[in-house]
Amino acid sequence: MQQPPHFEDSTQPNAVCRLHRSLYGLRQSPRVWYHRLHNFLTNNGYKRLKNEPNVYIKRAKNNFIIIGVYVDDLPLLANSLAYLQLAKKELQQAFPITDLGPMKYFLGMNLQRDRAKGTISLSQTQYIESVLKRFDMLHCKPISTPMSTPCKLSIEDAPRTIKERDEMLNVPYKQILGCIRYLVSCTRPDLCFTAGILSRFMQDPGPKHWQALKRLLRYLKRTKDMVLTYSRSQSESINMNLEGWTNPSQLSGWTDSDWGGDVDGRKSTSGFVYCLAGAAIAWRSKKQTTVALSSTEAEYVAAALAAKEGIWIHSILEELNLFKTSKLILHCDNQSCIKLACNPKMSDNIRHVSFKHHFLRDLIEEKKLDLKYASTTLMWADFLTKPVPLGYFCTFSLNIELTMISSNNEVLSRKKK
Repeated sequence: MQQPPHFEDSTQPNAVCRLHRSLYGLRQSPRVWYHRLHNFLTNNGYKRLKNEPNVYIKRAKNNFIIIGVYVDDLPLLANSLAYLQLAKKELQQAFPITDLGPMKYFLGMNLQRDRAKGTISLSQTQYIESVLKRFDMLHCKPISTPMSTPCKLSIEDAPRTIKERDEMLNVPYKQILGCIRYLVSCTRPDLCFTAGILSRFMQDPGPKHWQALKRLLRYLKRTKDMVLTYSRSQSESINMNLEGWTNPSQLSGWTDSDWGGDVDGRKSTSGFVYCLAGAAIAWRSKKQTTVALSSTEAEYVAAALAAKEGIWIHSILEELNLFKTSKLILHCDNQSCIKLACNPKMSDNIRHVSFKHHFLRDLIEEKKLDLKYASTTLMWADFLTKPVPLGYFCTFSLNIELTMISSNNEVLSRKKK
């Protein structure tokens, strides 16, 4: 560290200070803090998960406690109040911590717990309101879907005239997308596809892109109270009539892909969603890196991407040993893709497919994954690959989120109709 002002050594003006401990704000400070916390937890009987280094678990007979690490914030989860108090006492003896009590707000997410019904709900109402207020869209007109169905955005929609370019200079396009991407990563899978499409034009957005982004904010205005609800017992009754649903306590995934949906490069978009305890826990919408020559190939690449995420989640659940994690179940709406994955033979149609995607075949042969068919009308990942009409969009949103709290309950009423 450079010598502090007014404390320089005049005999050694080019000398620097050697630190005996880390200072807040230095590049190595988070790493030093993590090592100190890791040594403390491991010395006190905690075990770090192999597949997620920021989660620790400690077991004693029938009791367990799980600690998540997000820099210096430590959410704790235990099945015994006495065991939880003991863990907090150990942390207080080692670090100057602040006990904030039961979790209600964490990293921009609101958490509501109903012990009588056995549910936990996640939402970001306050964060969405702050975003709308920040960008002067708090009083905008609400809308029902994040993207219009016939909308096709392209690089050709970039500013063409000097006037358009001057108008777009003062548009907070990147700032708004950054806020929306955080919503996508936390509690809003329904924004995933639209946010991914709009992110492709961040370098040179045009008026059409800006209008689509404002439409997304109008959709946020309408659905700011949407929540992800995880249920202990009622999830079985909610989903018992849904085709393809196996067991809410078992990890299940849905994968889908469009074919050549990208207007500029004709690349396909992969999408998947995983559900556990009655609601979505992981989702993604990603443009594929190569052009698919058939819908089967596009679905095959998407299924391989979904399988990688599913195996990682499945391994974490096995380490925690909190859920019944038998075989990973992945649903696909393309029969040819399922046959291609389950029948490991080469043909002229798939010789060009990259070998990394055949990871899917190995999982099926090793009986770690079961690829099942789900009809297109019940493909829950469909809205992650393309804009869908209002009716389909509401149905898919209800399937993966289960609880959609709105001021006028219009979404739920549409589902009943």
